[in-house]
Amino acid sequence: MGGTVQEFESHRRRLLAIAYRWVGSTVEAEDIVSEAWIRWHRVCDVRDHGAVLSTIVTRLCSDHLKSARIRREKCSGTTLPEPAGPTSASPQHKLERDEEIALVARQLLERLNPAERAVVVLRHGFEYTYRDVSAITGIREASCRKLYSRGRARLAGDRRFRIEPEKQAELAHRLVAASRSGELHALERLLAADIKN
Repeated sequence: MGGTVQEFESHRRRLLAIAYRWVGSTVEAEDIVSEAWIRWHRVCDVRDHGAVLSTIVTRLCSDHLKSARIRREKCSGTTLPEPAGPTSASPQHKLERDEEIALVARQLLERLNPAERAVVVLRHGFEYTYRDVSAITGIREASCRKLYSRGRARLAGDRRFRIEPEKQAELAHRLVAASRSGELHALERLLAADIKN
């Protein structure tokens, strides 16, 4: 069987943060983490409980976002987890933040094409104007608006692209740097280069 209650509780805060980033609801995040407890408790011979729990929560969140109810409720639960925001001096908080951003990078690469990804990250994650997004990407403003709307909708969809681990690592690295220090130029260049490739 899985680990102890104490082991699970030691990971609860991080798991709730991961689930909340995916589904955007505290209540639904709690439900997902509770379900993760049930599934994890059935797993045998676990060495890295944290990794297993993170995987379980991520899969549950993905399934949750695919459900018909969530697809109908487009105004809630389909938004991209925001990589930008204040950070804490706590090393634990930074580690949790980095893990969340790595999941954001995976979601972006799995569900959006390069143009959608660039527009959604810059517009939603970092609140760029459409004019600025257009200047960075070389895409007309009107097209940026359409890509943004389509990209947001596709974040809750079933479509998946194959992920290259190197691309996920690079995007996560740039998102972390932008979130922590406001260093956006490298992220802008990465997103724009992906469109051209």
